[in-house]
Amino acid sequence: MNSGKYVPRQPPEGINSSQENPLKGFVILLSVIVVAFVVIFWSLEKIGEYVVERMEHQTLNKVFASTGLLEKAYGEKSEPDQELQLKAQILLGKNQLNYPITAYKISDSTENAFVLPTGDVFFTSELIKNAETDEEIDFILCHEVGHYHHKHGAKRLGRTVIVSIVMGALSLDANILLNSFASLREKHFSRKEESEADEFALDCLYNMNGKVDGYSSFFERNQKNSGEFIGKLNKLLKYQSTHPLDQERIDHLSRRAKEKGYL
Repeated sequence: MNSGKYVPRQPPEGINSSQENPLKGFVILLSVIVVAFVVIFWSLEKIGEYVVERMEHQTLNKVFASTGLLEKAYGEKSEPDQELQLKAQILLGKNQLNYPITAYKISDSTENAFVLPTGDVFFTSELIKNAETDEEIDFILCHEVGHYHHKHGAKRLGRTVIVSIVMGALSLDANILLNSFASLREKHFSRKEESEADEFALDCLYNMNGKVDGYSSFFERNQKNSGEFIGKLNKLLKYQSTHPLDQERIDHLSRRAKEKGYL
């Protein structure tokens, strides 16, 4: 029997520390968080779009009109413009659409047109003044009705609400990340929506006038006014833009018009 004094053994060095690089664990955790965030955000977006898609235009109009938010954002509406309203009625009749479209002209020094989720279409006085033909106005009106037809405005507001809800549940640092992600995603949606509205407008214009004259003149004039430098800059910042490039829109519509036998 060994009568020597007991000497405890020392544990191996580093037994309580992981042999793996701690950065690896951090990267895995961060990846899981990002994937979970994207899945949740995407799921909420799809749910919002699903709900909007299944609501009638008239129902959406009542929802947005009841909030009063649009009047607060854009001010009190004036009387509809008679010439634009006549065009809108011809457009709706020729395309067999039962939409509550009301057209207005507003005094503004920039060329612009937009439609609200309530079906109210606004043309600036500068756009009407610089339009080269009646057909150009017809195409722009068809384009804005295309946004209304596809419920783009309602979907955009829905995405804004979703982002606000998610941001309210996140920290400040996460909000910065979410804002950046949401901004890029919204620009992608905007470019897609502009293309959808262009395609609707081309069909609408043909049904309205029996021809598609006027679909390219606005984009060509916009290109000319932008100048060569701005045109090159827009190409570089293509994915930061909310609209497709003017030349891309002209080329796409030209191909579509030939495919459909409009030209």
